[in-house]
Amino acid sequence: MIKKLKDERIIKETNKISSPLYLLILILTVTVAVTKYIFFTQELSNYILEIAAITVSMGYLISNSLINGIPIFSSDDECINELQNKYRARSFEICFYTYVFGEFIALLVPGQALGITALYILIWIVPSAIFTVKAVKRGLLIWGGENRKKKTIVDFKKRVILGSLFYGTFMRWEYLWEQGKFQPMEILKILGAAAMWGIPFYFTMKLIISNGEKKSNKELEE
Repeated sequence: MIKKLKDERIIKETNKISSPLYLLILILTVTVAVTKYIFFTQELSNYILEIAAITVSMGYLISNSLINGIPIFSSDDECINELQNKYRARSFEICFYTYVFGEFIALLVPGQALGITALYILIWIVPSAIFTVKAVKRGLLIWGGENRKKKTIVDFKKRVILGSLFYGTFMRWEYLWEQGKFQPMEILKILGAAAMWGIPFYFTMKLIISNGEKKSNKELEE
């Protein structure tokens, strides 16, 4: 029963945090797109991620709202507000993962301008930082109990490894193909950069999540 209450609380609070971040990520998308248009390029192919993120996320939000008869903007009903938060949170996730994975793929494309690709970091890192801070304050970053802790830690390690490799690749990609030739030694530098970011991040977040677990348990006991 306690676990069920904890899961429901986490889902509701997570959606409540993510919901307004959808508007933020849309504003950042427009800001980056305008910046790219003015200072970098007007070629339509360089705006695929922005078009995909906005079209798919808004399509999801509008279609689910219409199908379920939920107002898109505002409501005084608490149950409707929860559904609105849920749909907006999913739309935020669509945008977020579109930019994270899209940016990683873009880095692997030969000839892709690093400066243009780097702009996407601003779109997803700002809302993710806000989400992390709020989630920590509300005790939402937890392992999910002792029974799920081992599996959750393994999944967390996998995500950190992927994120670290993304960071290392981003930092050293332009040197990997320096002067048109593949530089195998740069692979070691990519791994080094990944380790420098990933190891401190892993242990810091592990400590934060463990403290969040304790806070969450205290709130349920009260």
